[in-house]
Amino acid sequence: MRSRENAAEAAEPGAESRMTLRVDRRRCAGSGLCAVRLPDVFDQSEEDGKVLLSTPEPGP
Repeated sequence: MRSRENAAEAAEPGAESRMTLRVDRRRCAGSGLCAVRLPDVFDQSEEDGKVLLSTPEPGP
């Protein structure tokens, strides 16, 4: 298993890298900090206040 630094070094210069996000709503405290800090990526449920993922593959 490669560390993050090693994986980054292995990428070719100029190559596009992607990440996929997942949220664990069972562990969410509902503070809204995710949605405030990264509104293009996260949202907050009006029902229970827990985090929602706006996009699983955010851009750069």
